[in-house]
Amino acid sequence: MRSELSPFSIDRKIINTLLQLMKERDYLESVLANGLSSMNSREIPFYIDEELSVTGKEIWLIVSRTHLTKEGVPNIEGWNQYPFVLPWENRASPDKKLWLVKLKDGRFITAEYNGGWHRWPDEKIAFFRDPSEAPTNLCRNLSDTEKSNLWLPYPEHVPVTGKTYEVFISTGEVRTATWRGEDWSYFNAKVKAFKEIEEPSLI
Repeated sequence: MRSELSPFSIDRKIINTLLQLMKERDYLESVLANGLSSMNSREIPFYIDEELSVTGKEIWLIVSRTHLTKEGVPNIEGWNQYPFVLPWENRASPDKKLWLVKLKDGRFITAEYNGGWHRWPDEKIAFFRDPSEAPTNLCRNLSDTEKSNLWLPYPEHVPVTGKTYEVFISTGEVRTATWRGEDWSYFNAKVKAFKEIEEPSLI
């Protein structure tokens, strides 16, 4: 897992501008860190409250993300923390359009990214990764401990009620759906196999 950028991964000219707007330079690191934690794929918002501001009033300084001196390094084979790492273009499978995404509310979805997340606001996205490769062989006779990282054929295997899985559907796509006890939340008639989703970790 790749985690947050250093608070000082910002162009020095922006840092100097912030210092000129602040009464106390001791708070610079927290202002930088808060800005990075609120950035999106395009902008970084820096906030100086009225007590710290040289004008005695709130100051917002919104800068382009291009003022980062470095970007987070993508973890090609695992989860990436968004927006510290952005989805990359040169994927192993160029035909792939969807990413496996964990939202900040804990849900897993698949979503398309093209300079921004299609149908999902930046502030809802916590992590993303490449979806699992579509299954070539389905595993039918396995113990519970062997099932965790493998595609299981459906309906031969029964998912856990209330749990969200990656699902392989009849169109050949890998998506996500939650097993509701009797049916899937999405793609119900199309699900051919399912796979557990490994939770992201910051370690």
